[in-house]
Amino acid sequence: MERWEIETGFVTRLEKWGENTGVIVDQALPNLFLLLDTTDLYLEVHVSTLPGRRGFWGLSPNRLDYLRASGREWLVALLQESPETGYLLPSAEVIHCTRPEGEWPLRAGGQHKIHQPRVSEEFYFKSFHELAERLGGRIKS
Repeated sequence: MERWEIETGFVTRLEKWGENTGVIVDQALPNLFLLLDTTDLYLEVHVSTLPGRRGFWGLSPNRLDYLRASGREWLVALLQESPETGYLLPSAEVIHCTRPEGEWPLRAGGQHKIHQPRVSEEFYFKSFHELAERLGGRIKS
């Protein structure tokens, strides 16, 4: 699948999930969605179209600073090859791994480059339904 197909498919599923649960899904910035209910939650979304171990995602330090300063809870979704599969990372894991001595140090290109083998399998989701269940556990309606 092309990147735009994965992104479009994911956004469509996310918006439908919002309609079904009463959560407002608002695109705050490119790749950043604000899930609104009684608790605002940011969801940062990145896509890798490269298969398996070659796949990687890039996280911008500026966006991470924005999320940290937002005062909101936030998560990062790393989509892998489809809108249905990837990793849902809590902010604590992202902060831990993006430290200078962490698993995802800042690279010469100015981003934290995340390779699939360096993401814990405990955060993997194999369907959008599984992702939605995890998101639902974070929403306090």
